[in-house]
Amino acid sequence: MARSSEDRRGARCRTAGGPSNAVAAQFATLSGCVARTYISTMTLAFGAGSGEAAAAMTKPVFRALPNTFDVATRLASPRTFRLLARSRVLWRVVLCLLPLLAHSARAADLFVLNERYGSISFSVDHFGSFSSLGSFPRFMGRLTIDRLHPEQTKVEVEADAAEVTVPWQDGTEMLRSSDFFDTAHHKAVRFTSGAIRGLDPKHFEIDGMLEIRGIRRPLTLQATLERQRADPVSGAEIADFSVTGTLSRADYGMTAQPIMISDQVRLLITARIELPALVQ
Repeated sequence: MARSSEDRRGARCRTAGGPSNAVAAQFATLSGCVARTYISTMTLAFGAGSGEAAAAMTKPVFRALPNTFDVATRLASPRTFRLLARSRVLWRVVLCLLPLLAHSARAADLFVLNERYGSISFSVDHFGSFSSLGSFPRFMGRLTIDRLHPEQTKVEVEADAAEVTVPWQDGTEMLRSSDFFDTAHHKAVRFTSGAIRGLDPKHFEIDGMLEIRGIRRPLTLQATLERQRADPVSGAEIADFSVTGTLSRADYGMTAQPIMISDQVRLLITARIELPALVQ
């Protein structure tokens, strides 16, 4: 009876005095474990935005391990050969996916937002005749921009409510009191974006949730790209954004002084970010 190619392959390995099937199987299992370990490592590295570093780290392994499979295949029995073949397929999949993973990691840029390169201010009307301006001088945020898919951009900002201020001392103390921001019990004002819609290349609408005094309400903001230019030193793109919106303070339980202070509060947020060159 004619023998299959796999049987002939196994017979050649056994007559050549090669290692046992157990050794070859352990070799294949080890290779598969290494492959899975590197998949996990790359996934974590790419998730942290370190795609290029991960690619550089894994490149020598990708070059060396196919030779490992070739050696083990020549030493394996038919059963172990099939196991090695599956491991080889796994590595081919990893090699094919690596450029896609690296490109995906570079497509989204993470920026830290704070008062050094931005501001959060608000204004209200008094007696319907004049207005005053207040601000949150301390805040921190995260902006994740996906330039390939701008609608997937995410914004998270937290302002220190205890630092809210207006130009006169009595007004600052009033805003920090229990009638308004109640900073003794609520330390932060938070905004988290949801859907982002591009109206044109320079204008966007941001739907999100604003939390004040522990009360969360939906809020839509309008964002505008005011200026974009190249930094003459670093060569990076510098983008200046302004964000505006309007809210009702009564929605957040701040109903005191309705005659002196308008219910409508206008928001103005500015941010400057540095965009690294997009890797093609």
